[in-house]
Amino acid sequence: KGEQEGAAPSQDSEEMVAASALYNDAYKSRMMNTLSLTVDATQMDRMVKAAPFLGFTLSEEGDSGLVVESVYQAGPAAQVGVEPGDYVLSVGKKNPTCVKTLGEFRAAKELRCVCGKFTTMSIKKNGVTKDVQLWVMTSDKAHGEDPYYLSLIHI
Repeated sequence: KGEQEGAAPSQDSEEMVAASALYNDAYKSRMMNTLSLTVDATQMDRMVKAAPFLGFTLSEEGDSGLVVESVYQAGPAAQVGVEPGDYVLSVGKKNPTCVKTLGEFRAAKELRCVCGKFTTMSIKKNGVTKDVQLWVMTSDKAHGEDPYYLSLIHI
């Protein structure tokens, strides 16, 4: 998979607390539970292999790029204020991957998004560009016991 931005054995707790500021208490609790996990090589492999869920759908809008089509209200994107009509510009903090097509976004998500970790996404909202910190989750039922699992049945 190449070098994954979020794949460090544990994300610094101060960084996680700062990044979680926009999230509700239920999310914050799950994030802190992730910090308490003993992440050995097997657990990290499970986190890396879990299909990442960010909580929105995209569509290509010609030369304008990728526009958020819908947002899952219980998902991570909704927690940080991502809304339909926002444009996704890039994924990742260090050497961000610019995305203009769905294929580029999927590749960036695969490379930069690890479940239970944060990833930075640059969006344009009402003409203003800003970075948001998305806590990467999964809807893969094989991870139903993990704090970063989100059941889409309840959304």
